[in-house]
Amino acid sequence: MTKHSKILALFLAFSFVFVLVGIAQLQAGEKVVCPGCGHEIKKADAKITYEHEGKTYYF
Repeated sequence: MTKHSKILALFLAFSFVFVLVGIAQLQAGEKVVCPGCGHEIKKADAKITYEHEGKTYYF
């Protein structure tokens, strides 16, 4: 294996790791607590949002 091949393989391995981390973060989503029931939910899964005095509430 030449020096350039090793560098390319290392670059591809790091790129693959960064892509996997990015996908995992997107799937995890940011979680918030529903003020109505106290359950933890993902922001993306909230059925209703309400903004009051600059703060957003997720239900």
